[in-house]
Amino acid sequence: MILSIGLLVRSAHFQREKIAGPAAVSSKSFKLVGTAAALFLFAFVFPYLGFLITTIPLMIFLSRVIGEMKWKVSLAIGFLTSLAMYALFKIWLKVQFPMGPWGF
Repeated sequence: MILSIGLLVRSAHFQREKIAGPAAVSSKSFKLVGTAAALFLFAFVFPYLGFLITTIPLMIFLSRVIGEMKWKVSLAIGFLTSLAMYALFKIWLKVQFPMGPWGF
């Protein structure tokens, strides 16, 4: 929350961007709607498919489409962050996630 406030203050203080054209607005709208739809879908299927099966595609989508990264980087981010979060929460902290159809 502190970082968000800092970024908000910084962006308000350093308004260096020019007014965005229609292409930039539609791209930002797509990213906003895409992120909301992806998170809604994630929340809907998470209890049925489990953590890894839902988190990996979400992270790939967010890094590829929203972050505009290359496919190799997006795949690496999707797998590595999901596995790291699984290890942190499920193995180390023993948080109970919904069991997917494959038992993880």
